[in-house]
Amino acid sequence: MKNTKFTQELRGIFAASAKPLTVADILGILRLKKLRPNKTTIYRQLEKMTRAKDLEHVHFESRGLGYEKAREHHHHLICNSCEKIEDLVIKDEQKMFDRLLGRKEFKAQEHHLEIFGLCMACSR
Repeated sequence: MKNTKFTQELRGIFAASAKPLTVADILGILRLKKLRPNKTTIYRQLEKMTRAKDLEHVHFESRGLGYEKAREHHHHLICNSCEKIEDLVIKDEQKMFDRLLGRKEFKAQEHHLEIFGLCMACSR
């Protein structure tokens, strides 16, 4: 993948972000930096970066598809009120899925797990 100025800018945005970003989030950040690529260009570049394993997809029910910098496998806890996003690492995930699937003849190839609820601050 070519290391263009736009690619470098996107890498910087994801390196500085503590949470997954949607295309709308990215457009807003780029506008603040006085950059105005069209949405199609952003989608294409995000898909290239995902195929190169620089980014990962995050599926949010309320926010749609998001992206985050690739790192250790994890899931998310998402507050429905303040939209805080917290990483969730599940130890021995395979054991959990084996119990969930029971004796079903099914081999999972990928999965997405986001848990929606209220964070401690919003549940008070």
